[in-house]
Amino acid sequence: MPLPAYGLEAHGLRITLRASRPLPHLGFHGSWARGVLGHALFRAVCPHPEPRCAGCGLQGGCAWAQGFKPTVLPGCQRLPGYLVHRVYLDEGSPQAVVDLILIGQMAREAGSWISGLIRFLPSLDLAGTGPGQLLQVSDLSSGAMLFSAGRLRSGASLTPLNPSPPRGEVLTLTLHNPLVTKHAGGDPLWPALRTRLQRLVNDFGNGQRLPQDLPWHVVAASLHTVTIPRGTDTRRPITGLKGTLRLIDVTSSGRDLLAAGTLLHAGAEAVMGFGTFSWREADADSPLSPQPPGTQS
Repeated sequence: MPLPAYGLEAHGLRITLRASRPLPHLGFHGSWARGVLGHALFRAVCPHPEPRCAGCGLQGGCAWAQGFKPTVLPGCQRLPGYLVHRVYLDEGSPQAVVDLILIGQMAREAGSWISGLIRFLPSLDLAGTGPGQLLQVSDLSSGAMLFSAGRLRSGASLTPLNPSPPRGEVLTLTLHNPLVTKHAGGDPLWPALRTRLQRLVNDFGNGQRLPQDLPWHVVAASLHTVTIPRGTDTRRPITGLKGTLRLIDVTSSGRDLLAAGTLLHAGAEAVMGFGTFSWREADADSPLSPQPPGTQS
């Protein structure tokens, strides 16, 4: 699924934050990262101290309502135009790196988002450690620096992301963060991935129908259920699947869909970083075992 072919365009920011104290080892950091990023954007663009989107005359052009949380708008069922892609940190360190994906027109709000982080991180709490500080922001695609050493870099711009698909027809997939899906059975990934990508194409792309034929076969699975307890930006536990899947006979369209999914995620709750996965080309007869997610969250 080459993104331009479906009218989708995605950009990314790599955001480096520093907390007042070492960040706690939570196992999953997407919840507080989303909360901090959302509060920074809200304060940067909204004149009200609390959301009043339903009756606000500015809602049509508001980056927070239109892109970050469109469900606050009357009758709006569109997916958010962003997602927390990865959070990297070392246990005991006060520093974290957050990869943020911006979909469609949300990329136009990158400047507002960065400005909000500069201004308001010192008054926001980072995972219970107190106020934070923005250290730097770079373009996730090119690596170009957008903000560092306390100042914005002039002339910097974002480069679209377009992930390369795998080449082989035998792949081992690792589900790093829980895949949140209602679909059960031997292949929970395919329906969850196709549903999410189709909604994104409908909301931000050209509305073209994605392939419906099964693009691979699952021949082995090592999955387990994981429950993420209530975090700073969710009031309920979230349950999903982690582990590994072995795929064979992966079609060309299947490889394209997997490439898009590694960037845009699969399943529900993707905005907080759920549904991340990676692939590696593998021998069909090699043993299958779960791989640890390392420092990614």
